[in-house]
Parts: sequence; structure tokens; C-alpha cells
Amino acid sequence: MNISHRPSTHRRSLTVLLVRFLILGGLVIVADRSVAQELQPVVKPNYAQARQYSSRYLRQFVYDSSVKPNWIGETDEFWYSFRTSQGTRYYRVKPQDASKEPLFDHVKLASLLSEEIRKPLDSANLPISRVEIDDQGKTIKFVVDKLQYEYDLEGEELKKLGKAPASRTRSRSGSREEREDRERDRKEEEQRKEKNVKEKDSEKD
Repeated sequence: MNISHRPSTHRRSLTVLLVRFLILGGLVIVADRSVAQELQPVVKPNYAQARQYSSRYLRQFVYDSSVKPNWIGETDEFWYSFRTSQGTRYYRVKPQDASKEPLFDHVKLASLLSEEIRKPLDSANLPISRVEIDDQGKTIKFVVDKLQYEYDLEGEELKKLGKAPASRTRSRSGSREEREDRERDRKEEEQRKEKNVKEKDSEKD
């Protein structure tokens, strides 16, 4: 009886091995096909994925790490905005007093803007852009949805001016930097002229 069972057991073992071989072979073929599909070159642009790397999309994950001063008229005072994970805040700095304070009441302005555009706004994320301040530091202008507004910092009154201008007017920070560059160039030119005069005088002697 033992002799009669051995061939059957052997055949079953061979059958199991054959099935295993076929299964493994099938898995290898499927893996090869999947790898080949992954290695196929992209023939169409993936605009959806590209948008995830655009500066406009990434800006919501990038916060400010430095301060850019915007000078107020001819004074030493300046204002700046600073964006963090908590939102964007606007500050006014007075070097003579060594003080820093909010440029305006963010909650108050958010409330006035909400009434004007008829939708709720978050005071920490005001949708304002192209912010400018007058030389006296009493009013600011900004743009919301292609419309320009003026806000009285002392009276806390908001006024709609109409459609925003096509191009941004030059900021006081830019004009001040240009004035400083021109003044530096003027002084260097004067120094060169004085040096040339001295050299000529020395040659005459």
C-alpha cells in the first residue's frame, strides 16, 4: 500500500510546484507591464499638477521673513505688512518714540469693508492690495476687487473711489530711495571735481 501511494503523492507535489511556477510567472509579467507603463514618457502636459508649483498657489504656504519699510512722506516713520500663519498684519513704526503700533484697526476696517462689498471678511486676512499712505500719514488707499478705496485712519471712515487705476502709482519708499541715490551720486561727483581741481593745482606748482 505504501508503494501505491508514492506516485500519487509525487504527482501532487509536481502539480503544486507547477501551479506555483505559473502564479509567480504571472506576477512577474504583471509587474513588468506596470513598470513599463510607469516608464512611458508623458505625451500630454499636466496643467493640474503644474498649478501646484505656481507662485500664486505656493504663496499661501510661504510667509514673510523680512520687513520692507514704506516711508511716510519726508518723516522717519514707516509702515510695513507682515504675513504669518495667523494672517497679514499692518504696522506703523515711529523710530523717535521707539514704538510700533497697528497701522489701523483691522477689525474695524474688516467690518466696514464687509458692509461695502456685502460679504463677511476675516480681519486677519483682509483682501486688500496696492496699499499706499499719504505724506501726512492720515489716510491710506488700497484696492479690493479692482476697486480703489480710501480709509481715514483718524476718523475711521471708508470711502469708495471707484475703479482702481491701471498701474500702481510710485510709492514713497521708491521715490525716497531714488532721492537717496541721486544725492549719493551728486556727492561723489562733487568729490571727483574737487580731486581734479587739487590735482591740477598741484601740477601748476
